[in-house]
Amino acid sequence: MDKKKAVKKSAKKGGKSTEPTSPEEMQRLAEAKKAEEEANKPVVLAKLDKTMDEVVQSRVTLLPGSIGVALSENTTIEESLVILDWATLLSDHVGFVIGDILNFSDHKFGQKYKVALNQTGRAQSTLWGYAETAKKIPSNMRQAALTYTHHREIMRLPDEKMATVLEEEARKAEEGNRSTTSEIRYKVQKLTPKKSKKKGKPTSGKKDKARKANPEPPPYQPSDEEQSKMDAAEEALNESARQIKESTLIKIVGRCDNKEKKRWLELMHPIVLFYQQVDKITGY
Repeated sequence: MDKKKAVKKSAKKGGKSTEPTSPEEMQRLAEAKKAEEEANKPVVLAKLDKTMDEVVQSRVTLLPGSIGVALSENTTIEESLVILDWATLLSDHVGFVIGDILNFSDHKFGQKYKVALNQTGRAQSTLWGYAETAKKIPSNMRQAALTYTHHREIMRLPDEKMATVLEEEARKAEEGNRSTTSEIRYKVQKLTPKKSKKKGKPTSGKKDKARKANPEPPPYQPSDEEQSKMDAAEEALNESARQIKESTLIKIVGRCDNKEKKRWLELMHPIVLFYQQVDKITGY
């Protein structure tokens, strides 16, 4: 009876048994299970006697055009993890790298450097934004646990508060509670002292009553998702602007036929519309 029940149960499932039917199948399953257990076994990592800089210098080769890196064949697993940390830190702080280069060159060559930048098509507000942040926040104040964007937001604080907030936010990040860009922006707004209004001429008080009755709403704070979209769009637009300036794109497209020119006009149309709409609703 037990055998019949087993047959019926198997038939209900489509007549296919889930149990291995041959010694070869059993061996294959056992080997697969062993491989899975081996893959999930914790890796014992050796302690490195090299610094991150030493590992990068001895193991990493930057590919032509900076399109990636090549790691030497004798790189260990411990070293590869350190190199991964190096690349992540570099991506988080690349704004400071650019800013430090600009500030050094500007200090050494002065106006001559600004002219050279203009001649090569590299003089952009974005670059000088990096330089401004790097100058405002010297290397001894920067926190590795925070990104360049975090520093850029905190930079808006007065000098006496900036260092304190940088240290506070770095501690939070090291504990695994790193603030988002929008959270830091909100914190900075709260800590920024409000400018005292100059006393004006005495009035009847009607306008003041109207303002109290209809108070201005607080500045809109984008959500994390919205801020992420804005950051991605800004980065893409900055890169597009750089490519247009550095590649003399207008000259290249200008030599093309009308069909290609129209294609580029259609490509740029959403950006023109966006500019017009934002300009229309911006108060001056």
